[in-house]
Amino acid sequence: MSAEYNPLQSFNSDSVYTKGSVMSKLYAIADNDGVSTDPDTISFQLIAPDEKTQVTGTPTKITGGLYRIGWTIPTVAQSGRWVLIVIAILGLKSQTETLSFLVE
Repeated sequence: MSAEYNPLQSFNSDSVYTKGSVMSKLYAIADNDGVSTDPDTISFQLIAPDEKTQVTGTPTKITGGLYRIGWTIPTVAQSGRWVLIVIAILGLKSQTETLSFLVE
């Protein structure tokens, strides 16, 4: 297995959610040979449209190299564009992915 790994890969591209629904993203992490691998750490942060409200957490491991982020959007959540930041660290290498989605 190579010490480096490929960028996070998202399998869910839905971008519009309603309040009360679940925002769900899957991430696969693989080494340079395409073999699924677990990072040393993986975390996420959600930033609200006002850039002040934040939710942080750790994705749920489904199996080796596959992780899920699931967040039930509160009915009182701010409407607008939210930002999801996922950070995975393996050894001395880190990978950050930033996605945005709308809450209506």
